[in-house]
Amino acid sequence: MKVSIITVAYNSDKTIEETLKSVANQTHSEIEHIIIDGKSTDQTLEIIKKYPHISKLVSEPDNGIYDAMQKGVKLATGDVIGVINSDDIFPTHTIIEEIAETFNVNPKIDIIYGNIKYFKNDDPNDITRHMTSVPYYDTYFEEGEVPPHESFYARKKVYDTTGEYDNSFKIVGDYDFMFRALKLHGFSSLFLKKTIVLMRVGGVSSSGLRSYVTTARELFRVWEKNGFKYPPSLFFYRLYKKIYQLIDKN
Repeated sequence: MKVSIITVAYNSDKTIEETLKSVANQTHSEIEHIIIDGKSTDQTLEIIKKYPHISKLVSEPDNGIYDAMQKGVKLATGDVIGVINSDDIFPTHTIIEEIAETFNVNPKIDIIYGNIKYFKNDDPNDITRHMTSVPYYDTYFEEGEVPPHESFYARKKVYDTTGEYDNSFKIVGDYDFMFRALKLHGFSSLFLKKTIVLMRVGGVSSSGLRSYVTTARELFRVWEKNGFKYPPSLFFYRLYKKIYQLIDKN
């Protein structure tokens, strides 16, 4: 099973080498690593070109992270597609092999997702938040659950049916895509109770109160545009879960 992994980068020379090593060291034999670079002006491209495992590289201006992700999806030829950011790493050398094998033994499953951990100070052992999820159920989104996007691996047909990332969103284009895949289109899913990715603190969607308020506004629009009534309790569910995840780091 070929797994396409998309990495979006822009001026990422401080962190991308760890990401590239993390992918290159995976034990799974069929990985298509696609890099979408936003025309970096630092040493990012020079670092990328050192790694022969990379299957495809595009370096050009884009209209934001979701536009860049969609470019990667259009280039992907794998049976399954996932993403890893240019400042994140896989927790083990075998995690992609485990995901691929889970798809192989569950041919009726369209989507696999798991957990992620946030770390700080460039130390993967310095965990600040453990973002956990649960198996999908009817009121999953209503109760503030969401698959961590970096743990979300889906068969190519999910992308073909669900449609493109909506780059009108600044923060929740990934939420919108997963919402459509799971709630609107009803693709089957399996929760893999494993840490799929280690993420550095400081991403667009994890940077304080301002991003939380922006996210809340955008989430309202996701529900509205997809023909669902936004549940007022969602704001409080999300706040509770985020506080809990910051406290519970195990």
